[in-house]
Amino acid sequence: MTLEEFEIPPIFKDIADARAALEKRFSKTNLNFPFDGRLLGDIGEAIAQEIFQLTLSRRNRQGVDGELADGTTVQVKCTATKNGAVFSQNDIGADKLIFLDLCFENMTGRVVYNGPEQFALQDPKNPQNLRLRPTYKTLVERNSQLMDKDRVPLKNKKTYL
Repeated sequence: MTLEEFEIPPIFKDIADARAALEKRFSKTNLNFPFDGRLLGDIGEAIAQEIFQLTLSRRNRQGVDGELADGTTVQVKCTATKNGAVFSQNDIGADKLIFLDLCFENMTGRVVYNGPEQFALQDPKNPQNLRLRPTYKTLVERNSQLMDKDRVPLKNKKTYL
């Protein structure tokens, strides 16, 4: 099982179109209406629940966005700018990490990383230390080293590219 790319669910098209219209309307300013912060995080979590065998937490737990049926905890991070993931010290603590890269212009996304959170955050020069800002490149490289058993399982491959 390797899921590289997927289609962003159509329900998010209206918000992507609205952002594009705002960007066009204010193109002569320095406003660009990026998908970032809380909105992007919530969209990423919703998409992850659609793609993976993941149930989002009903209560807010620091560093945990959802769980698998067996109780494995999962954190979801995403980007729309090809930047790496950013963690605070309080964000660390889930068993698994899913990191998505979303492109709203063509309504596609990519799973950059799906695996153990600690492995994604290990400092390559000093494995005892964790990096709070793993780069996009590092996450891609680490993801390629994982086996299927290390990953959050998919719901249904048919809905992806």
